[in-house]
Order: sequence, then structure tokens, then C-alpha cells
Amino acid sequence: MRILFVLSASIWAWLVARCIAFGPKSQAICWSPNMHADTWYRLTHIPYKIPHTLFKYIPIFIAFTSIPILYIDNDIIHVACVLILVAEHAFIPIFVAHLHSETIITIWAFVNVSLCALLFYLTMYYAWVVCIVLKMILHAWLCYMQFFIITKSPIVTEIEYQERVPRIV
Repeated sequence: MRILFVLSASIWAWLVARCIAFGPKSQAICWSPNMHADTWYRLTHIPYKIPHTLFKYIPIFIAFTSIPILYIDNDIIHVACVLILVAEHAFIPIFVAHLHSETIITIWAFVNVSLCALLFYLTMYYAWVVCIVLKMILHAWLCYMQFFIITKSPIVTEIEYQERVPRIV
């Protein structure tokens, strides 16, 4: 019976987070991070970048690292984990698509790190603390990215448009 609770909490958190990020649209459910060549992440020189192809696996990583914590038989930990899971799942699309200002996204990243630290404090006597530490490392890296973008404004240059000219044969 516990597995049904874990699966339903994970799916519910993912759906609610997508609705928070994009609104209640069918496109929100099917959205997948696509870092094509002219996105801010690929055009900005940032040290210690992870490969852009890994961004589509971050929500899966977050969901799988939350499963062991949801198995702990404690109501306070369940509520905290589900709320943190919603915040984490809503942050990833907003980070990729940059739907809000840099300051709001940075504050949200810092809040996610703080919430993971709180969850670490609540579950530090359990064996599943490693999952929370991995999530904290991921959110600390995302927070670092946002601080870097705020302090060093991203240098993104567009190529100047050139008119087409006919070829001379």
C-alpha cells in the first residue's frame, strides 16, 4: 500500500508543479526541456556547466531521489517532502524557460536549497539521507548558476542580419 502512496504523491507533485509553472494547459504536461543552440544556457559562457542534454533527466532524478524519503513512516516528513517536491518540479521548467526575473529565480533556487537542508535535518537519522544530499548538490548548483547570471550579466550576442545578395556567375 505504501508504494501507491509514493507513486500518487510523486505524480501529483509533478502535475501540480507543471500547472504552477505553465498554467493548466495540456502543453504543460507534455513539456520537455529543449536546449537548442540559441538558448540562454548554451550561449552564455558559464564555468562548471553540466551538459544541456541532461536537463531533461533532472525531473526524473528529483522524483527518484524523493521516493525513499516518501517511504519513511512519518507524516511531517511526508508533508514536507511533497511540498518540497512541488517546489523542485516547478523550478526546473522556470529555470530552463526563464519565465520570471533573475532575482525571483535566484531566490527560488536558494529556497529549494534551504528546504532540502530542512528535509535533511528532519531525516538525518535515516539511511536515505544520501538522496537528500544529492538533491541539495543539484539545487546548490542551480543556485550557483543563478548567482553567476545575476553577478555577471550573461553575454549573449546576436549575429547582425545581412541581406541576401545574388551570386554572380
